[in-house]
Amino acid sequence: MKKLISVVSIVLVLALSLSLCAYAASSVQFTLSGGKVYAGDEFTVNLYVSDNSKISGAVIDIHYDKSKLQFISAEPGGILDSQANTSIKNIDGDDAYVRFAYMAPSSEITAEGILLTVTFKALDSASGIASLSLSVPSAGDLVSSDLSRLSYTVENSEITVVGTGVQQNGAESSSQTESGTESETQSSAGTAESSGSQTQNESEENKNDNTYKIIVAAAVAVGVIILTAGILIAVKYGRRGKKNEEHNN
Repeated sequence: MKKLISVVSIVLVLALSLSLCAYAASSVQFTLSGGKVYAGDEFTVNLYVSDNSKISGAVIDIHYDKSKLQFISAEPGGILDSQANTSIKNIDGDDAYVRFAYMAPSSEITAEGILLTVTFKALDSASGIASLSLSVPSAGDLVSSDLSRLSYTVENSEITVVGTGVQQNGAESSSQTESGTESETQSSAGTAESSGSQTQNESEENKNDNTYKIIVAAAVAVGVIILTAGILIAVKYGRRGKKNEEHNN
């Protein structure tokens, strides 16, 4: 009986370890918003980060098509540590990109939300698809507070620029700043307000919840298999020991 309890205890510890490893292996999810705008419009692109990303330091580049888009400005998202060091630069080279650097040695990002907001203008002569993509220059440019490297996945996007923008009421044009959702932008204000942001946040939250549930379910299944095997082994050796004891007597 003691042997059985010992084996079961070991199996439970192994199952718990597997569950923790599976959860730790989940990566940071970055998502760039996109949509449809008109030539001449100014609009915003949001960079979202998944829940519990544990980011403490990061260097992130957002690449854009400068033949269709012009960088206007950028600002950090509200989920960032206000005491952290941040830097935002627009690199207007052959490969145009916005570089966002973040360093908060004493804290980690745990909330889901907007990491960075970038304002672009669709050039007056632009028309067609303008791709947006994210990259991390090197593996050491995305770390937790203990300097552990974080893995990540990216959901890139694109901006569809409609040439010779159709103006509404002489001042406004119809614009879409979140994937699959239309909103109105005021050209005089230079911003695009997205009515689809809540929908996208809910979609991302559901996606993260489903991922977590799958990981936990897989870990529990492995734990049950190991536990069953351990019990069978314990019973087998228990019977063998009992037979040996009877034979000796």
